[in-house]
Amino acid sequence: MGFNFIEIARKIQVAVSKQLEPLGITFAQYRVVSRLWVEEEMTQKALGDVLTLSAATLTPMLQLMEKKGWIQRTTDELDTRSKKIRLTEAGVEIRERAFEVVMAYELEELRFLPEEEAVLMLKWLRLINAQLKNV
Repeated sequence: MGFNFIEIARKIQVAVSKQLEPLGITFAQYRVVSRLWVEEEMTQKALGDVLTLSAATLTPMLQLMEKKGWIQRTTDELDTRSKKIRLTEAGVEIRERAFEVVMAYELEELRFLPEEEAVLMLKWLRLINAQLKNV
């Protein structure tokens, strides 16, 4: 089961990455704006933890995203070593445009599944995801 999840995730990531290119956003950046859209504001460390990205990977990505105007990074008042990250209006806009691309991909690629089975599969995936412990 795990091997299939990994292979499916890899195939989706490669295909969606190609479709996101015209928007000027990478799949990894899409993951960041999507998480910030849900959480509204997170510390850089918490964001890295939830996305399983090292500081060495996340920091330059966030710097580029900040230059593009998608995110705002501010120093945490309680811990000056920590940065808080939140989406800007441009970040919300790019997330919405990218989300449309992702949803169109999913609808196209999963059209072979009858609707009831697709709903059931999503239910199972959410259940599995909720039960698995973060490591």
